[in-house]
Amino acid sequence: MKTWLSFLLSIALSAAALQGQIYHWTTIAGNAGWGFADGTNSDGHFSAPVGIAADQNGNLFVADYRANTIRKITPVGTNWVVSTLAGSPGVQGGADGTNDSAQFYSPVGIAVDSPGNLYVGDCYNYVVRKLTRDGTNWAVTTIAGKTRTSGNVDGTNSAARFSFVYGVAVDANGNVYVADGNNSIRKITPMGTNWVVTTIAKLGVYPDGLTIDPQGNLYETDRSHTVLKISPVGTNWVVSVLAGAAYSSGSGDGTNGNARFMYPAGLWADGQGHVLVADSNNHTLRYLTQDGTNWIVTTIGGLAGTFGDVNGTNTATRFYYPKDIAVGTDGTFYITDDLNYCIRSLRLDGTNWIVGTIAGSGGPGSADGTNNQARFNQPWAVTIGNGDLYVADKNNNVVRKLTRDGTNWVVSSIAGKAGSPGFVNGTNSIARFSSPEGIAADAGGNLYVADAVNGSIRKISPQDTNWVVSTVSSGFSNPGGVAVDSFTNIYVSDTGNHRICQLSPNGANWALTTLAGRSGYSGYLDGTNGDARFDWPRGIALDGAGNLFVGEDINKVVRKITPMGTNWVVTTIAGTYGYLGGDDGTNGDAHFDGPYGFSVNRAGAIFVTDYLNDTIRKITPVGTNWVVTTLGGKAAVIGQSDFIGTADGTNSEARFNLPTGIAVDANDHIFVTDSSNNTIREGFPFLVSFGNVSQQNGAFTMTWPAYLGQVFQLQSTTDLLGGWNNFGNPITAQDLSVTATDTVTNKQRFYRVQVIQ
Repeated sequence: MKTWLSFLLSIALSAAALQGQIYHWTTIAGNAGWGFADGTNSDGHFSAPVGIAADQNGNLFVADYRANTIRKITPVGTNWVVSTLAGSPGVQGGADGTNDSAQFYSPVGIAVDSPGNLYVGDCYNYVVRKLTRDGTNWAVTTIAGKTRTSGNVDGTNSAARFSFVYGVAVDANGNVYVADGNNSIRKITPMGTNWVVTTIAKLGVYPDGLTIDPQGNLYETDRSHTVLKISPVGTNWVVSVLAGAAYSSGSGDGTNGNARFMYPAGLWADGQGHVLVADSNNHTLRYLTQDGTNWIVTTIGGLAGTFGDVNGTNTATRFYYPKDIAVGTDGTFYITDDLNYCIRSLRLDGTNWIVGTIAGSGGPGSADGTNNQARFNQPWAVTIGNGDLYVADKNNNVVRKLTRDGTNWVVSSIAGKAGSPGFVNGTNSIARFSSPEGIAADAGGNLYVADAVNGSIRKISPQDTNWVVSTVSSGFSNPGGVAVDSFTNIYVSDTGNHRICQLSPNGANWALTTLAGRSGYSGYLDGTNGDARFDWPRGIALDGAGNLFVGEDINKVVRKITPMGTNWVVTTIAGTYGYLGGDDGTNGDAHFDGPYGFSVNRAGAIFVTDYLNDTIRKITPVGTNWVVTTLGGKAAVIGQSDFIGTADGTNSEARFNLPTGIAVDANDHIFVTDSSNNTIREGFPFLVSFGNVSQQNGAFTMTWPAYLGQVFQLQSTTDLLGGWNNFGNPITAQDLSVTATDTVTNKQRFYRVQVIQ
């Protein structure tokens, strides 16, 4: 992107500001983990690694579900190199072709035959695809089914019909088997240049994972929480249940039907009485051992009900929706760990199972640390207090602190304990929260937290080096937002009760008042006090005049609540009731899809996270109007994939993933909790003019804002009607500003700066 800065055009600044201020976005803490990048080990990123297969040369192949691509992981010494074989990231389609000219739509299952061909269950295209190596290229063809045409028909090639195609397996004769969303297992038999589809088993439930053992037996997991074996007997196939009980989920180990699973996914079987299962929704790995006619189930990795990203031994390890399993030639297992966005290794060492990570950079977590070494798990709200940032880390049930250290940010946990929800007052990690969603700071350094599941407002007070948690008030329904004024009045969006409340200090107690809306009555209506109606109001912010601003993701509007004497008057200032969209504009011509977090600067401008649009918006007061512009991200467009991602950049080049909380400092730097990226983002503004211009001793010096690594070209002219000439070489910013000097040889000279990148 190329833009211009010029001190010559300052007369147009007020109009330009309404057309969209320039903001650059960077990630200051946390690590999204997911994304799309080829590279070595943790430098390779996946969007949703689901299916996995291994060939005879030790290569791994992954169906990257959300990226709509097929990836390869190649062992090189002790490293693993991730590359992309076919498909184009973020592009949904069904076109056959070579490499990135081919398209997929949420591929799930993948298998490899002995010659090295790949077979893919292209789930939302309702077809089965084949990838054939051609030198360094991969040619993609559709062998069965018709793209985007679902059905349940046996037949040849495109005459066959499938529902969603999940697990895929291939036998030694080149027959392909698929788990079909039609509650069946289908066989695809090569006949000359054709492929003939037949149904070999009807199951009555959605099948999911599928594998085949050396004897030709199929093993399948399904959504009734069971593990099945499907064995060929003559021309028939016999289905038996190995473990689990239909429609009875759980995590218990045991024998046969006494064991319990929760949506088991991919699996592996050796034909010698051993089956390994990725028990996805339990976040565990389960091992089935045959003992006579019985099958004994044990948990060998992960802890049921506890997700995470921890390598190590046996049940001390942690997974986050493990999806599929492949085995290498040396007996090492490889697991796609879906929401950790990585590929894990598993090997047996004596009686222990050792888990490692070979590719990808991991997902959500709770680790403290500096910048991207820290981990969050749905950071939901952020506030600024005494120059530090404080974050309500929702799924960790913890409140975190971010302290600036030069150009770095150091993350620490100040209250609550990760992985331990509850409702306990106390000091530091003794305290317990349950899904904290809102946070605000007062002038004395105290924090106030909307503890959503506990239905309470909690106070966190600094005492020496400790933080003491107490309860201000309970009895709310899923409180979502909290704000505090200079008199320590607390304002609460009582989300589940559809009202806006005030808590006022009264000695050692707090007096509760409903300012607007009526408890238990949802709707949309402007008006005074209890006559107004809200529908799940979310974030809340306060301006210098005592006005409140509230967002409603259900009603798709932004509301203002104005104090008038003892009354509070509710008006709609931006958005149109019930109309979702991402359009900028004035008042009701602007549209939102989930206005969530709010913060107000000293000039009265409102900064909003439009979380279902994955954008950051600004609402500027202009006379009696409110003008909405987009400062970061790009709203969804009908007919295109959502613009979701992790990318840093300027304005619409940046990408977010369900941003929720927002805070703005005195310099209009914006801090955002990018909840589903598990990161904290910072946006800082660029002025549309030189920051400083001076002349001294024949030298003309100018300074303008920048971000680290940004590249500029200074240009000059003596005649505004003539051409512009580059002045010197391009300049790369070494910090947050750039300074250039010219020895003036003309009485009149004009300058402008081109932003190259």
